[in-house]
Amino acid sequence: MNTKQNEKFFTKSNLLVYISIAIMVLGGACFFKRWLIAIGCVILAIGAALFIVFSAKRVSEREVRACLERKLEGMDYSFDTLGVNERRVIRTIAPLVTEYFEYDEGVMVKQTQNDYLSSKYTKSIIFFLTDALVIRTRNISLISDDDKNRRIEIPYSQIKDISVVRETKNIHFLKKNFSITTDVLLIKYGTNFKFSTPLHVDIKSKDVAEKIVKTISEIKEKAEK
Repeated sequence: MNTKQNEKFFTKSNLLVYISIAIMVLGGACFFKRWLIAIGCVILAIGAALFIVFSAKRVSEREVRACLERKLEGMDYSFDTLGVNERRVIRTIAPLVTEYFEYDEGVMVKQTQNDYLSSKYTKSIIFFLTDALVIRTRNISLISDDDKNRRIEIPYSQIKDISVVRETKNIHFLKKNFSITTDVLLIKYGTNFKFSTPLHVDIKSKDVAEKIVKTISEIKEKAEK
């Protein structure tokens, strides 16, 4: 997987591709006048040649997302591989999954029709045990092979606060300024420890923290009975 090629997606402009398409449209328009057909064929051929050349030099959003999916393959949703005592496992509560792009200063960013894509992506799987959260996280780089897998365990007794933080980040990349609204799940625990993972910003993202708090509360109540 040549992730280095994905840099072209973030750094190459689509302007030349659009220009070549415009040239082809112009050439096609010439076919409406019989005396311009010959000229139209030449213009169309030039536009098509330019489109092939410019398209070959760029990486599409589809290719980048396909690369992302491949890098996310193999994330383990199984309780059996958590390395904990079976008595701590609650199989009736499905793991909670969070994932989205990261928008830290220094990342590559590109605005698409529906989203802001960045060169960093994180997916987390949160498992609920009888006495703790176990979180598996994969930090992905879309422009290198520097991916990292991480596992942390947070006892319920050490959790101080669980919240979703929404903020607007201003990212500067390739002489462009991007103002991007982000949601982050933040878990504070122990002595000044923090775990954070990005969320897809939508109407349900703010409910994630409440869902975790509610699930932990139900687990504790059941244990006390």
